[in-house]
Amino acid sequence: MTNKKKKMMYAAMKLFSEKGYHATSMQEIATDAGVSKGLLYKYFDSKEALLIDVFKCNHNNMVERAKYIHFDTTIASTEKLEKMIEIEFEGIVKNKDYFNLLTKSLLIEKNKQVQPFLMQVRAEMLGWHREMLLQVYGDEILPSIWDMVMALQGMLKEYVGFMIQEKQMLKSDQVAKLIVQNMDAIIAAGKGKEPVITQNHMQHYVLYSKQEPLTIQEQLNQMLRKLKNQVKEKKQEVVDYEEILDAIQLFEQELEQDKSRIFLLKALFSFLNQHVSAKDDVVVFEKLLNELN
Repeated sequence: MTNKKKKMMYAAMKLFSEKGYHATSMQEIATDAGVSKGLLYKYFDSKEALLIDVFKCNHNNMVERAKYIHFDTTIASTEKLEKMIEIEFEGIVKNKDYFNLLTKSLLIEKNKQVQPFLMQVRAEMLGWHREMLLQVYGDEILPSIWDMVMALQGMLKEYVGFMIQEKQMLKSDQVAKLIVQNMDAIIAAGKGKEPVITQNHMQHYVLYSKQEPLTIQEQLNQMLRKLKNQVKEKKQEVVDYEEILDAIQLFEQELEQDKSRIFLLKALFSFLNQHVSAKDDVVVFEKLLNELN
């Protein structure tokens, strides 16, 4: 994505969040982004298309930061759930404009162009949280799984809202730990009881969901994007900054080949391993690379 397009999307997200979707004009977005209205329309056919791209970009970034943890077999299930909630919590809190836009999205759901994508986003988040809970608590919670998903999302939303709207500082790891403890209690109390939300209630969301397992290449690409962002955030502190970005780019390019050269990927991994400090990421990365071999 070009820097100009990013500026337009950030401007749109900020204005949609502050003024509301309907009250914001394309001219205002262009002015805020420092571009002409014509250039804005060159990138986005309509305000609806711009809104959808804003949702897509933020939703994908938020989910991808947490998804690769799911495949880390070195972390216990409960700890894995805590880490995924923590990352999701931080991702939303750091992007206040996106959270405000999400909380106002019901106001625009009647738009025929936007509604299917909003439904897709909600379906994917519901499916993702369902998968997280089943991984930790097992199939025995299947009869009441959707009630449990609503409880998880409700707690997460309220803590995020409290932190953003009330401007209160909370530690993400403490929030995640408490949410998991609360889920333990809710699930224990709900065993054997008739669910309120059944599979029939959620069928329309299930049809929208695209919960397919990520390929090894997709998982590796997610980790590379995460590493690239970490390096860019600490550019002034990183030795051999350009060389590291070049190595990441070469790795990404090689993964796109029909038949990746494993020896080259391992050589690039060895180089990157010497320049990263997150050892947990290194363990997962190496495991995925071995599976690709």
